[in-house]
Amino acid sequence: MIMAGMCASAISAAEEKKVENKKVNYQTYAAELDKTAYSGSDLGAVWSEDSTTFKVWAPKAATVKLNLYEHGSDEEGDGGSIATKTMELDKKTGVWSIKVSGNLAGKYYTYSVKNGDTVTETGDVYAKACGINGKRSMVVDLNSTNPDGWENDVHVTVSNPTEASVWEVSVADFSSSESSGVSKSNRGKFLAFTEEGTTVNGIQGGTPTCIDYLKKLGVKYVQIMPFCDFGSVDESKDIMSQYNWGYDPVNYNCPEGSYSTNPYDGNVRIKECKQMIQALHNAGIGVIMDVVYNHTYSLDSWFQRTVPWYFYRVFPDGTASDGSACGNDVASEREMCAKYILKSVLYWTEEYHIDGFILNPVLAPMEAILADPLLKRTKILQNKEDFQITMRRFLKGDEGMVPGVMWWLKQQSKEQRSCNYITSHNGFTLADLVSYDGKHNEANGENNQDGPDYNYSWNCGAEGATRRKAVLELRKKQMRNAFFLLLMAQGTPCLLAGDEFANSQKGNNNVYCQDNETAWLNWKQLEKEKELFDYVRNLIALRKRLPILHSEKPLLGRDEMSCGVPDVSYHGESAWQIPQNVASRQLGVYYHGEGESEGDCFIAYNMHWTEHKFALPALSKGKRWYRVFSTEEELKEEMLVENQKETVVNERTIIMFLGR
Repeated sequence: MIMAGMCASAISAAEEKKVENKKVNYQTYAAELDKTAYSGSDLGAVWSEDSTTFKVWAPKAATVKLNLYEHGSDEEGDGGSIATKTMELDKKTGVWSIKVSGNLAGKYYTYSVKNGDTVTETGDVYAKACGINGKRSMVVDLNSTNPDGWENDVHVTVSNPTEASVWEVSVADFSSSESSGVSKSNRGKFLAFTEEGTTVNGIQGGTPTCIDYLKKLGVKYVQIMPFCDFGSVDESKDIMSQYNWGYDPVNYNCPEGSYSTNPYDGNVRIKECKQMIQALHNAGIGVIMDVVYNHTYSLDSWFQRTVPWYFYRVFPDGTASDGSACGNDVASEREMCAKYILKSVLYWTEEYHIDGFILNPVLAPMEAILADPLLKRTKILQNKEDFQITMRRFLKGDEGMVPGVMWWLKQQSKEQRSCNYITSHNGFTLADLVSYDGKHNEANGENNQDGPDYNYSWNCGAEGATRRKAVLELRKKQMRNAFFLLLMAQGTPCLLAGDEFANSQKGNNNVYCQDNETAWLNWKQLEKEKELFDYVRNLIALRKRLPILHSEKPLLGRDEMSCGVPDVSYHGESAWQIPQNVASRQLGVYYHGEGESEGDCFIAYNMHWTEHKFALPALSKGKRWYRVFSTEEELKEEMLVENQKETVVNERTIIMFLGR
């Protein structure tokens, strides 16, 4: 799910994509290594009280040696070198191994791998714990990292995968601001999620924030941006003085140290990460992990140091592929690479009780993941950027969007696993989407050249901050319209954290590289936008209450029940007639569900700047249309529609009707 620009900006000359030996056929080289693919699940350091077995897959290495250390880096005293031991090769599997006696829990290690004439020290690709900045891997007794009550922690699941709403946030953005009310020592950390009773600015009796806030909002999952060990941030320094979203992976199976209260100790990282997940589970909220398997922080990675040019895509001339715009592309099509991704996802699911993942479907071994008995019960999501573009353009009133809106409103994620979003971490917040025509990234120090230029945004009549009442009211309505488009579409809606209380980044659509609070959630805004928050909370609750809005089965536009009405149909000024004019910006959608529990629902979308009539489809005998929701006004109770044949919808307004 990585976006261009979300990776290390400074890569040394030695790490740049380069031409290796042009005489080498890298495709043949990789195919030969595939034949030695190891099927075992014991790579890495397997600990016991009496001994630890170390295994590393390096079939082309001439020698591999194990280096043991007391500390996680040379900066800690003398580095604490303990011993260096020669490992043995199993030629059939390409696996080097050694068994070391004694209790090594808490000790650190690396491998010295000789490929050709070059000996390189590397961390363990399969490490489950590491020291400061991930430089050295760590032997860990995972049972010792379990928080109290961990044995009773269970996955959060839903009977209908399309029912749940998702809230996207980074660990740092969640609580770094003083306005979060989180204790100073836990701001920007895993443990911020464990604090209960937090309020805006920590004021006693104030507006709830963090965990208590999420319970009130009603989302089922929190999608957390990558929190496996990543580069770009110096973990030895205060995270408040740095900024990173985690899209620079170094150790895929280790939690990030900057989110821990003690990044030097791998045990602490793991325990605090588990505490975060446990706290969310205790609140009835699942955790979806954003994972980045399509590239590494740099080409000079543990993968490359261990088995050169196997884990990366390489062109015939030896040049490294750079489709990720980060200097490298992970070659997930190769046997050991696909196995690694699958085992990594399984590890997070089993050891950390992760409830789901957001994956790049092109790069992840989806067939194997979805076939796994454990993983198929988790929530596997894929981003669909076309949904975002279509809905943004419809929202601001572009021509020719009605056919695309029809398509995306009926798509559902049980089969396709689509994750619908109008805003995400990459780009404008919702408040900025309706307040700026162009990006304003001047503070980034790149002359406003960074960040996407095509945002499909509209400022509603004034660029940025304004006192014009009409503009401000229109912006509020457009935000309500956006939430309706998102939450009433079939599939899994994903909300960007803070959008529900109009959190702004002041027109900055690329805050990734900023070392300041621009991207932090400003919880004080929640007190100013309680009306918008209540609107979103009620809309989430309404979605849960109406099964037809999150159907388990794909909506086909056919009369599958032989009742005379298709499951979904489209209407305009005339019933059963789709607006054909390319200039049309109106669409009526009629959902007909099975039985009384699902019922009939009609939604009239008018994104035009003038009012429009909508024909109301005729209901079965005895039923009447009731107006239940509007983006223009607060409806405290259902209202019987006087004219059951047609209704007028004001400009830039969405209205929902239910048949009773």
